[in-house]
Amino acid sequence: HKLFDEVVPIVALQLEILQRNLHTQDLLDQTRQQQQELKASEEGLREVEQFYRGVLERAPDAFLVVADDGVIHLANEQCEKLFGYPRSELVGQPVDVLVPDEIRPHHAELRASFHREPTTRAMGALRDLFGRRKDGSLVPVDIALSPVPGREGVGIQVAVSVRDVTDRKHAQIELKEAKRKAEEA
Repeated sequence: HKLFDEVVPIVALQLEILQRNLHTQDLLDQTRQQQQELKASEEGLREVEQFYRGVLERAPDAFLVVADDGVIHLANEQCEKLFGYPRSELVGQPVDVLVPDEIRPHHAELRASFHREPTTRAMGALRDLFGRRKDGSLVPVDIALSPVPGREGVGIQVAVSVRDVTDRKHAQIELKEAKRKAEEA
């Protein structure tokens, strides 16, 4: 009986340790499963991000994301081709570097008016628009704006699509010239 009294606490302790070990093993298995799920989720997220980056880079138009303070946060490859700035130089710059000199003094107010009523819209319906290249030359453009929800402490941003319309402008000039010649004949 004395042996029994001495063995029971030891067996009970061993049983408790065994139960804790089994519980710890269950927790480890759950943690491994969660790690695998997290890894799969991260991989899926990377694939989605890679897809959208590919779409952005292959877009036919220059595409920028500009913060409400006018700083460029994102620029695609077409921006480099259209404006002549390397992307690394363009990102972090004020969007005003792409605005013609005569518009620049008023551009802050134009940006502010967009942010007061942020809607997807085309710019310059009643006038020709131009972008300013790094070399200072101007290029005729169509510009469309769309609000982008804020993230990471950044307010509403603006997605800016810029299309080079040089060929269209040349075609319009040629059409007018052909029309004028036809009317003279």
